[in-house]
Amino acid sequence: RTTILPIALTDKEIREAIARSEQKGLPLSEAEKASLGEGAWLQRITYEVVYSATLNGSDIPGAEEAVDEGLWRMNMFDPALCGASSVFTPVTPWPRMRDPEQSQKVKYAGSLMRQDAHNALRAFHPLLRKYGVSQSIIDQWTAAADWELTSQKFRCWTRLRVAWGRRKQRKERGSPSGHSTEPSPSPSPSSSGTKGQQFLLHQVEVYNSREEALSAKEARLSTRDPRPLPFVARLARGESIAL
Repeated sequence: RTTILPIALTDKEIREAIARSEQKGLPLSEAEKASLGEGAWLQRITYEVVYSATLNGSDIPGAEEAVDEGLWRMNMFDPALCGASSVFTPVTPWPRMRDPEQSQKVKYAGSLMRQDAHNALRAFHPLLRKYGVSQSIIDQWTAAADWELTSQKFRCWTRLRVAWGRRKQRKERGSPSGHSTEPSPSPSPSSSGTKGQQFLLHQVEVYNSREEALSAKEARLSTRDPRPLPFVARLARGESIAL
């Protein structure tokens, strides 16, 4: 899931946002109006695809929430051996590091992510068409996202969700010694990292409890801009789309 940048808005959505503010008696400044047009189309397409996948029967939001919360509340896992993490990877080769060798590796990772993003944009087309988005609109979205991916000004991260745990040990009836036949637990990944620790290719946050994981989630959501109603949702309600 891409992070940091706000979602791109169409001209119609921008006009609607300005009108809503004026109706509330809180007119936007010129700078605020200009900022409405600074969102990322890569972010917008991903947003639309997630909603389309939900219509198609996939519970992506539910899966995201489950991984964000970790495995601490699942009875089969030992809470002491659970952890969760956010791994932030650059979408393009824009980050720079002081060490030339490390900087080259970061650029390589960003180049691979950019290539994957280019391929994913094309893979999204059939799903968007299935839920009513015309090919001409999809092509415009894709062209805008392609431009972002090649622009040196486009600086974005994608956040990978990670959760781990080890099953609770059980004494096996067939064990002569009466002790568990399962191997002894190895150190949890959380013991080798700390929240916000800098790694070679990524920015990694490690959460050692469900409370830490949920607190980090709340902090991320508190800085996220309000999101428009997806195009796909408007189409499902019989509305027309104007870019």
